[in-house]
Order: sequence, then C-alpha cells, then structure tokens
Amino acid sequence: MDNDKIHKTLHVLQARCEKHKEPSDPVANTRFDTSPTNPASKSPDEMTFGFQPFALLPSAISNLPEARIVNRLDAKDALAYAELVMTERHNATHTPWHPQVGDLVYVRRHKGYQVPPKIHHKFGAQHTGPFKVVDPGCRRAQKQHPAKI
Repeated sequence: MDNDKIHKTLHVLQARCEKHKEPSDPVANTRFDTSPTNPASKSPDEMTFGFQPFALLPSAISNLPEARIVNRLDAKDALAYAELVMTERHNATHTPWHPQVGDLVYVRRHKGYQVPPKIHHKFGAQHTGPFKVVDPGCRRAQKQHPAKI
C-alpha cells in the first residue's frame, strides 16, 4: 500500500472519529508514520535503522476494547460498593426522630430573632425552649406551647 492510499484512508478514519468523538486508530497512525514514501520507497525506520523493525503496537493494543469493558465494569462495581458503604454509614449514624404529643423540644433560633442572653452579650442562645409538642404535624413544623418546668 503506498503512502497516498494510506493518507486518504487515515483522513477518512480521522474524520469519522472526530464526528463520533472517538480517538483515532493508533495502528493506522503508526502505519501511516512508518509507511514508505514514493520517492525513497523506504519507510522512515528503514532509512534510519537500515531495516523495518517489528511492529509491537498492534499486538499491544489488540485487547484494548476488552480491557476498556473490563475497566468500566470494575469502576461500576466500585461505585456501587462505595454507595452501599455510604448508605450503611449514614443509616447507622442518622436515626430519624419524630416528636410525639407531649415531648419536650428545643427550637433552633433563626438569626433574625433575639433571645435575652443569660451568660454574656456575645453568647446568644442558638436554641430556645423547651416547648411541649401539642400537634406533631410534619417533621419540621409542630404546634408547640412553652412547657411549664
């Protein structure tokens, strides 16, 4: 195969790869780089070394598609295992709590509300209460009234 045919084939191959966002074929690139030119009728390797070296690239990447599939499956398994471990750790440390009628709760204070400080003016209360739950409602909104403690 002469250099012109290889060049045309490589051009079509690269255009197809750019269209589908795939990497171009390294075997075709290597064959194009080491193909004999028309005037010299020798490859660059033959001109440099005096002989055509054995092409190791095709044998090195012959299992590349299978290796990609195996690597993707390994990554998928690793992600699934990590998700499982994170779920178990979260469930072990975070226990949901739903207040019932009569429970005493402290309410987190918003920055806009002020509570008279008991210790120092720089130390403001972050929670107020305790309040007795009158109607549980949903998780974040309960009807409460101050407890008489």
